[in-house]
Amino acid sequence: MKKLLVSIAAALLAAAAASAQGPALSSTYVLGKGSQLAQGCVPPCMCPVWLVPDFRGTFHLEKTVSSDPAFEEYAITDVNWLAGPLEYEVRVVGAGTYRVGAPAGGVVQQLVLDLRVGAEPLATYDSGLLPGGTGGAHPEIDLPLNPVSVTCFGTFMQVQAKAAPLSAIASYQVVLGSFQEGCLPPCNCPTYAPVPVSGTFDLVRVFQDREKVEFGVVNVDWAVHAFPPPLPAFIPATGAGIYRVAGSFTGGLHRMLLDLNVGGTDERYDSGVVLAARMPRIDISLAMNGFYCYDQVFWILAGPK
Repeated sequence: MKKLLVSIAAALLAAAAASAQGPALSSTYVLGKGSQLAQGCVPPCMCPVWLVPDFRGTFHLEKTVSSDPAFEEYAITDVNWLAGPLEYEVRVVGAGTYRVGAPAGGVVQQLVLDLRVGAEPLATYDSGLLPGGTGGAHPEIDLPLNPVSVTCFGTFMQVQAKAAPLSAIASYQVVLGSFQEGCLPPCNCPTYAPVPVSGTFDLVRVFQDREKVEFGVVNVDWAVHAFPPPLPAFIPATGAGIYRVAGSFTGGLHRMLLDLNVGGTDERYDSGVVLAARMPRIDISLAMNGFYCYDQVFWILAGPK
């Protein structure tokens, strides 16, 4: 009994210390202002290297069981990054690992991600083993990220990120939703009847200037109810993306860009820039093929939970 009371007291002290240190943190990480993305040539190729502005986004980080006792290891999933203006966007998605430890006395860290940059094929990016790192449940990350294999043109990143406070994340519920597949004008082919969509997602602010505010769309957890009742089966749709509101929260323009895995297939869905409803309500349609010819379309009406 005495050991149990000591353990409970220690847990309460740890919780109190954590509370005193600051707000409770989530597993959603947001890129900071020190994050950068550049593209250009490496020798012997000759072309300019330019900095792509406004590198922003999110990823999910969770501590895992370490395969090396000298390191703390973390899984990174749902890399959800965007750089550049609308006319020249660089979209970055993928997953990987982060580790921090002291194998030889000094603290070192390493970030390794498998990323798809724009239309390029999946490639490995590695910071190498560098000094620094905080460890713990919510480590702060500030590391360069370079392609492991590059022959001429490459993408180079500085990833500065920390965990978002739970209080900064807004949870949304799909109030009404549908999914439809088939042909839109000018094509002519069968179009399936729309089926209901339900589920949730979260928003966390990643960027703001005088013209717009952008949110990371994270923890997308939707169900496409493609099977008739009373069958309980559904097709899961999960992923992450970016939601932009320009003009005014009381009306203006908005756009949602999501990279979703729908029933095991990865696809990108984009609303384009369209008229917005009054925030915080979101009423938007997203298409896989730009609402042209054969397409898959989500319509989502959502509000805060």
